Amino acid sequence: MLFDFLNVNTEDEAMRLLLLCAIISYLIPQIPHVILVLHGIQGSGKTMLFRLIRSLIDPSSIDVLSMPRNEKERVQQLDHHWCAFYDNVTNLPTWISDTLCRAATGGGFTKRELYTDDDDIIYNFKRCVGLNGINIAAQRGDLLDRSLLVGLEDISKEKRRTEAQLVAEFESCKAEILGGCLDALVKAIQLYPHVNPDRLFRMADFTRWGCAIAVALGKTENAFLEAYEAKVKAQIKEAAHASPVATVLLDFVEEHITWDGTPTDLYVALMEHAKKLNISTRQKSWPKAPHILSRRLNELIPSLQQLGIEIVKKRTGEDRRINITAVTSDTLASVDDDSDANDSYRITSSGHHDRVIDNAERQQPCASCRKIPDKLYPDGSGIFLICNDCKQGDRTE
Repeated sequence: MLFDFLNVNTEDEAMRLLLLCAIISYLIPQIPHVILVLHGIQGSGKTMLFRLIRSLIDPSSIDVLSMPRNEKERVQQLDHHWCAFYDNVTNLPTWISDTLCRAATGGGFTKRELYTDDDDIIYNFKRCVGLNGINIAAQRGDLLDRSLLVGLEDISKEKRRTEAQLVAEFESCKAEILGGCLDALVKAIQLYPHVNPDRLFRMADFTRWGCAIAVALGKTENAFLEAYEAKVKAQIKEAAHASPVATVLLDFVEEHITWDGTPTDLYVALMEHAKKLNISTRQKSWPKAPHILSRRLNELIPSLQQLGIEIVKKRTGEDRRINITAVTSDTLASVDDDSDANDSYRITSSGHHDRVIDNAERQQPCASCRKIPDKLYPDGSGIFLICNDCKQGDRTE
């Protein structure tokens, strides 16, 4: 019934499930909540979606907020609103992005109390944050890691309703919708202790609660995990392509499957490649020196790794080198089980690099059965190491 009032694609079941789980999770206090990032053209119902969610979860005479530039005002605003939904956000400077990250996953803020010399006011909270705009305002990787991107399409003329009509219809159904959300939450609370996802993402609490809520809604844990994983990958790509350095590097690696050299060599190579792509190196976001490029790579390494690019920095004395490898299914193939010639062997999961097991780890017991096998493999999360028997059993469940 809720989606009768929200302009979300009826055919996108995965997106509808994620959005509903996010909305119900807003009723749970003291956990990190995903940041809803709505984007779409004018008239796609972004502001109305926020207004209806807030009316359901956190009723207020102020439906949506404007983003203050002053840090103290922004913190105080976040402290006063459980659902802090910001309207028409076109650009997020770094300092605002950092504030929203801390507000979503928890953080402390302090300021001097008025009319005192040394007294502090301390804010410490977790909030449900939302942003909307024509374009995706969240661009930094740390903010996108905490976000749930929701794309909205234009509302056709046949489906358009006046604001008064839409609000009146929603108000007549709100009690039933809220009751349904609370019923699902009660079931999710009962299921939560028994929910143990085989993989967790950056928003681990939301992942686990989302699985419980999905089951309470009649779906499966796997349905939620697959939908959320697809969103996470899309957001990783968004974060990477928001950086001109990553955009140039991704294209550069297509021509050079492997590359090794100093930071200065890489800086020169990327400058030349940027010219081929007609990407300006005079823009503010382009690094102005090799050491700044090296710092930018530190920020991009997690995103690039998910996109199949492995960056390894080495330092021998005063010599610094950067090795870049395009990680493909061929380069990541595991060594044969009968081969013990190598000092270490690489394990893979779903075609992506997970980690390298050295000889010391080979002597560890299986994380499941606690036996010490000849070989260890990654479990579904890629974090714990299990024996082949347990791995085969996990596949058949």
